[in-house]
This record gives sequence, C-alpha cells and structure tokens, in this order.
Amino acid sequence: MGVAVSIASPVFLPIGTDRPLTRRPVVTLATIAGLVALHLARLGLERVDPSAGETLLEATVLGHGALEPWRFVTYALLHGDLWHLVGNCVFLWVFGPNVEDRFGRVWYALFLVVGAVASGLGHIATTAAPVIGASGAVSAATGAYFVLFPRTRIKTFILFIFITSAMIPAWVFIGIAVARDLLSEAFFGASSGVAHVAHLAGYALGAGVSAVALKLKLLTPEVYDLMYTLKQGSRRAAMRSAVSAASRRGPVARESAAARDPEHERATAARSEVSRLIAEGRLDAAADRVRAEAAGLDALAARALLPGRDATLRLAEHCVGTQRRADAAWLYERFVDTYPEDREAPSARLMAALLLVRDLEEPERGRALLAGRADRYAGSERELAEELLAETSGHEAAGKGTA
Repeated sequence: MGVAVSIASPVFLPIGTDRPLTRRPVVTLATIAGLVALHLARLGLERVDPSAGETLLEATVLGHGALEPWRFVTYALLHGDLWHLVGNCVFLWVFGPNVEDRFGRVWYALFLVVGAVASGLGHIATTAAPVIGASGAVSAATGAYFVLFPRTRIKTFILFIFITSAMIPAWVFIGIAVARDLLSEAFFGASSGVAHVAHLAGYALGAGVSAVALKLKLLTPEVYDLMYTLKQGSRRAAMRSAVSAASRRGPVARESAAARDPEHERATAARSEVSRLIAEGRLDAAADRVRAEAAGLDALAARALLPGRDATLRLAEHCVGTQRRADAAWLYERFVDTYPEDREAPSARLMAALLLVRDLEEPERGRALLAGRADRYAGSERELAEELLAETSGHEAAGKGTA
C-alpha cells in the first residue's frame, strides 16, 4: 500500500526519565492501551477477513487524495506493524507522563489530538504518500518535553556494537532525534518510508505550544523548563558583565566585587547540585546541601541558592513533612524574598510564620513576616494570621520596654 511509517530507533531507545511525577499519567496510559487494543483488533479482523483489514486501512489513512476531516485523527490510531506500534508507545510512555503532569489531563488529551492534526497537515503539504501511525502526536509530546524539561536526563538503552544504558540530557537526546529527521528528510525524503516531516511538524507544534504557554504564564515556571534555563543563563551573563565592569572602575570597586563574587559563585554552583538532587528525588540530600551552603550567605546570594520556584516549594514541603522545621522556615522565607508577587507567596509567608512562632520559638521573626498583612488573607488563613500576631504581641511589647 506504500504507507509511510516511522519506527523508534533501535540504537538509542528511551526507557525512562529522572523527573518525578506528581500525578498518575492516566491519559498517557489510556492512549497506549487504546493504540494496542486497536492494533490487536485490526490483526484479528485481518485474520478473519484479509480484505476487511485492507478496507479498514483505506478508511483511516491520510493522504493520497484521502483528505476527509476525520482522517486527520484516525490516521494516528492505527500502525503499519508491531515495531511501529512498539516504538511509538515507548516514546509516548517516556515523554508523555511529564507533559501530562504539566498540562493537566484534559489539556494534554486535546494537545495530542492537535499534535496529530498538525503533523498530518505537515505531511500532506510535502508528500502524496499516505500515512498512518501516532508518530506525529508522539513527536508533539516530545517537542513539548524539550521545552518543559530540557534539564532532565533520559535513561537510554544503547545498542551499538555493545549493549549498555546511559543517562543522556533530554535536550541532547531530543536534539539528536530532530537532527536525524531533518537529515533523513533532506537526503531521502519519502523514499525512506518514514514520515519525517510529520515528526518535524509534531516537534514544532509541541515546542511552540509549550513555549507560548510558559511565556503567557499559562504554565507555572519550573526549574527544569527551557525559559527558566535561558533566564538563568541571562542572569549569569549579566552578573559576569557587572563584575567585569566593576573590576574596571578601580581598586575599591574591584575589592567590593571580589568580596561578593565568591558567595554568588558558591551559591550558583550549589544550586545546580540541589536542583539535580531534587530531580533525582533525593530531597533529604538536597535539604542537607541547602543547610550547609546557606550559613553566612547574604540575602542576594541566598536567593541565588534557591533551586527555582516549584523546586523550592517542593523542598520546603518535604522539610515540613520530615520534621526539618528550621530548614522549611528558611526556605519559605527565602521564597517570599525571591518571589514576593507569586500567588504562593502569601501561603509561604504564613507557613514560615507558623513554624517560627510555634515550633522554633522565634516569635519576633514570625511577627515581622505578618506585620500589617493579616487583612490580606481570607477565611481560615486570616484567622491563623491573626492568632499568630496575637501570640507574638506580648513579645513585641516586651521588646519595646519603657522609656
């Protein structure tokens, strides 16, 4: 039938990631189960009536003059053979759950459908060969992963003369996949029997949608994502530029810059290590590293130590749950300093005050966090803020003394 298909590379096969999930990937699992069930049903139908299987393919494929609207979705539901199905399911199993985790289940399901449509459009715009398979939708999830989690690592099965496995940075793994499709399309085109343009359209759709969602703050920034990485690179470049400029202004400026720079360099280096430990799920080790590095840092360097918005909150919550109250209070305070306008800042402020007043016996610090802010809360949070302020009022009066 001359159907264009794609198969996951037998040389570099992704088998997992090091980014933990916060919810069960229901849509991803359901999609994989549905694709497998449809493939088995098609095989059963072909065994009963070979011509019926051929008729089913002709009714669902996209291209070669068959461009009815439903085909932009149905073409993604069937696969050319078992290895085509297995390859797509493996890639979806590895990259899909984290994207679903960030998008939410409903939006992720819609995203896969849009990815299939966009990939189909890309394919028919460049070749007349019919196409089936979920490769385009899977590529959309992979492109989204590139933008949302470039700093994670992909556990990869490698078969090339020898058999081994390795942890490869996500941006490297996906970059290689995109380069492979670009080069294959340039040199072989549709003659390879693989829908490379469909893959490329999927990558572009997934990356573009994710970048726009981050830019418009439809998705909460995370320490793993591309925008955060670029922003951090820009900040480091600005810091290096400022230090360089200060060093040219004279001995006093050089001394001041030299006094500050080691702290920032130490905090920045430690932040990378803390982020890696959190990504690996080693939260106790991450908290230990933060505690070891936090001592003696000034306010600005302490901000540089934080591993990003979501990671800081996650680590603080872990510290609360494991009775590391002092570490949790420090993290919540630094979060408020660093992200004062964040929607979670009021809750972080209240949590820090609660820990300081009732667990750590530092009522003055707790009161300073809430002073003049109780009316910004509502409901039970306002009641708690007022209770904490009332509990610390005696300490404030004692601190003032008499004239």
